[in-house]
Amino acid sequence: MVAETEIGKTVDVGVWRKGKLEQVSVTLGQLEKAEETGMLGDKDGKGDDKKDTPKTPSTDLGSLGLGLAPLTDKDRDTYGLGKQIAGVLITDVKPDGAAAEKGLAAGDLIVEVDQQDVAAPQDVLDKVAAAQKAGHTSVLFFVARKQDLRFVAIKLKKDK
Repeated sequence: MVAETEIGKTVDVGVWRKGKLEQVSVTLGQLEKAEETGMLGDKDGKGDDKKDTPKTPSTDLGSLGLGLAPLTDKDRDTYGLGKQIAGVLITDVKPDGAAAEKGLAAGDLIVEVDQQDVAAPQDVLDKVAAAQKAGHTSVLFFVARKQDLRFVAIKLKKDK
């Protein structure tokens, strides 16, 4: 249905959020344009250049290929994140990790994990660990890049 709908048209979509069905209006775009504007990460899926990586000490979420840190006011200015949004800053994305495959990049902000707010790197670690323990095959991140928000489902590695 989406492929057959004209670009730029606004449509109503039903989404499940925190156990409830919500209706949201979305404007359909073009994949190539989204890639060019940075909404989906860069075209090679390897994240932004290292020069933009913040100097904040990070917590490693190696299972997904992410480095995480608390969000600072300096980070907000550097990455164009408004004062009204909270979350955990992505400081590093490993090129061969699951997060890079989904276009996440240094400077993106994880706002929620599995539809639960996160405020510290440990919150993200705990929620990912809980999803793995529960046997989930993926974890859902709600991510901000500048003023754009999007959901990203990242595949979890299976325990050996």
